[in-house]
Amino acid sequence: MSVLRPSASSAPRTGFALLVIPFALVILAACGGTGEDSNSLRATSQPDFETCAGFLDLAQVKDAAGRGDVILADPNPNSGAGDDPFTAMCIIGFVTPDILGDSGDSLLVGPSMNLVVMEFATSDDAASFHEPIASEIRSMRDAVLPEAELVEGEMGPGSYAVTLDYEGIGSVLGFRQDTYIVSFNTTAPDGAEPFMTTGAIETLALQVRANLIAR
Repeated sequence: MSVLRPSASSAPRTGFALLVIPFALVILAACGGTGEDSNSLRATSQPDFETCAGFLDLAQVKDAAGRGDVILADPNPNSGAGDDPFTAMCIIGFVTPDILGDSGDSLLVGPSMNLVVMEFATSDDAASFHEPIASEIRSMRDAVLPEAELVEGEMGPGSYAVTLDYEGIGSVLGFRQDTYIVSFNTTAPDGAEPFMTTGAIETLALQVRANLIAR
């Protein structure tokens, strides 16, 4: 399976490519136990697919990353059309201003994280789309770093998580909540510290789930 690198202004279309988001070398994620449950978290904002606001606050990401220079990239809303299986999708990027070098073709940016949230007409539609993703993640893990642990089911049926921190690939955490599919992806550029710990990623995922449940 090839790794797509869409621009910040383009939206991936179908299949696993929908979870491979802008800002470079994204795939796979990770989850370390935080001991928190989504029932213990209250909604902090109202998600809006038209503006891509309200899924996660920038301040929450800054706190989780432990750095105040995180920037919210221009959000990328996309309403499903044509053969798209989803009815709405938001791609939300959190980037850092670090410039790590020049590859010859482009500057190498610092660590980043992307959040993708897709909405489907029914929970069955969401489940049908989500089911093959864990298998795709497993195949990618086996091809890139077989010794990396893939955690499945920790955030509900079909959830997946794996941390690579290898050759630009950072972490991914994905889960389904009713009619929604959610994916977190981080990058780990060579010479840079991980964007945040895996436990912090899980805490943010639980917050997004709480916000979606209250929507």
